[in-house]
Amino acid sequence: APAVSSRTMLGIQDLPLFIVAGLALNITPGQDTIYIIGRSAAGGLRAGVAAALGIGAGCLIHVCAAVLGLSALLASSAPLFNAMKLAGAAYLAWVALGMLNSAWQRARAAGPAGTTPGRVMGRPGPAASRPAPSRPAAADPAAFWPTLRQGCLTNALNPKVALFFLAFLPQFVSRDAVHPALAMAVLGAIFCLNGTLWCLFVAWSAARLARRAAPETRLAALLEASGGALMLWLAARLALSEPR
Repeated sequence: APAVSSRTMLGIQDLPLFIVAGLALNITPGQDTIYIIGRSAAGGLRAGVAAALGIGAGCLIHVCAAVLGLSALLASSAPLFNAMKLAGAAYLAWVALGMLNSAWQRARAAGPAGTTPGRVMGRPGPAASRPAPSRPAAADPAAFWPTLRQGCLTNALNPKVALFFLAFLPQFVSRDAVHPALAMAVLGAIFCLNGTLWCLFVAWSAARLARRAAPETRLAALLEASGGALMLWLAARLALSEPR
């Protein structure tokens, strides 16, 4: 009898194409990338890793929903879709305002442009003459889990991501699959793994850039403020998008 590959048994088709398409979609900048960059700039690599893992957890929730058929229910119910859309937009706006406030506090702690704690207009001064800049909350090790949870919710509350998985995953499940739900689960796990690895790379890159830049240049504050502003714009676009 001819050998049966594991891909045939699982009912997965065009796996290489699925991986390439998934990576292309993950690399495309979006809401998740903006959030990770902002958190990495504010709290360093630890906060960025927490944000990336949270985004990955949110994707897993959508995969499970697609496998269990909950995404199909969301797609068929306009009131449910619109309610989730507004809830997601409200949460995005809340996260964005938090990022903007954190960036404002960071900029104030850095002092006026061109100055640093203990230095005014290029002349040295005693370091003790100014209070040390407050440590951002996101940099606190205790904030790892709240940041992870926040990243998970920013992704999980986006109904468009749920509809994406519902439309994308079945395209790579063969019609004669014995266990189509298992095939979708495996594909979703592959997509989430590749996406999380990419998000971790984004977190590492953003944290490295923010760390190499001196705090007094306000680059970290600028990155976080830019991320917050973009997140606020995304929240408004989601809320104002045409209802179903």
